[in-house]
Amino acid sequence: MKVLFISYGRGGLYENKAGVLDRHKTYAKHFDSIEIIYLTKKKLEYKDFGRLKITPIYGKSYLICLIKALFRDYRTFQIVTTQDPFLTAILGLFYKMKFGIKLHIQNHSNFIDNKFWIKENVFINSTLNFIAKKITIPQAHRLRVVNSYEKQMYIDKIGINEFLIDVAPISLNPVFFKKITKKEILNFQTKHKLNKNCFKIGWAGRFVRLKRLDYLFELSGLLAKKLDIQLILAGDYTVSDYNFKDLEKANNLNPIYTGLLSPGELAKFFKSIDVFVLTSEYEGYGMVLAESLKSHTPVLNSDKSKGTDDIIDNSDYAFKFSSSNDFVKKILEIKNLNKKLFKNSLKPPKISSVESIKKTIE
Repeated sequence: MKVLFISYGRGGLYENKAGVLDRHKTYAKHFDSIEIIYLTKKKLEYKDFGRLKITPIYGKSYLICLIKALFRDYRTFQIVTTQDPFLTAILGLFYKMKFGIKLHIQNHSNFIDNKFWIKENVFINSTLNFIAKKITIPQAHRLRVVNSYEKQMYIDKIGINEFLIDVAPISLNPVFFKKITKKEILNFQTKHKLNKNCFKIGWAGRFVRLKRLDYLFELSGLLAKKLDIQLILAGDYTVSDYNFKDLEKANNLNPIYTGLLSPGELAKFFKSIDVFVLTSEYEGYGMVLAESLKSHTPVLNSDKSKGTDDIIDNSDYAFKFSSSNDFVKKILEIKNLNKKLFKNSLKPPKISSVESIKKTIE
């Protein structure tokens, strides 16, 4: 089975960011071949990894990339799968109509009628929402989402048959399946000046508004009045929607900022904290939740966060909070829990993205 994958970006695939290239090399082992059409505004070279091949299509805008891709001949492929239900799905739909290829559309987040996302750029995101709901998603032979919330949106808002939608989470980086020694954890804690006498609250991700970091700071400030804590934030804090000095001053906090961590260092981060807290407006899969749970570190998640229930409801290590008072209460409960009593940290997914692609042609 030959699979055509349509993606786009500025080179993250080539740089193997978040292990994305390794992940696609693994996918390719399950098919005769995978060719990735990579729409990019950066001049990149063609790559041949055996069963996996990457063909960059360069343009000064993604629209130019798209137009160039329309003239390619991919009639020998059985399936075309797309990175999202928007630009890449439009191209995938064109190939479906021109070559008779089965169309498989992927969605790695929560987009359909997502008011928070639409508000970020009303004109563009409203247009993308319309394209997904009215043009691309209804024309797919099969669909993959990464959480049950978005699947239900496909059913309720678009009228898609539930049996055509697979919930297939993103696979974890292999480093989270490797053993980390106590010495490695201690070295990480020493490097980042983590206080062994404090209860350590961790967070990791992009410093953008949808993560509601102002709320995380507010909660941590309240908790600090009852417990000696240390707030540790992992990620590239130099690219941020927040003024950290104002947040620190308003909540009387002095957080630790680790900076951007490699997957190996991130695994040590999760082993070094006492609880991972997530306050996001929404998540696609909630990868950081899965990584924390795989590290046997409890997670505490806002019950307002959309897209995370698949993880939270299927782990003995995962908890929800409904208010600031409930947050403080749950933290104190987690602090006194005996982790040895926990039976299930993270259940494996019922279906993989590879299986979802294969089911397209059945």
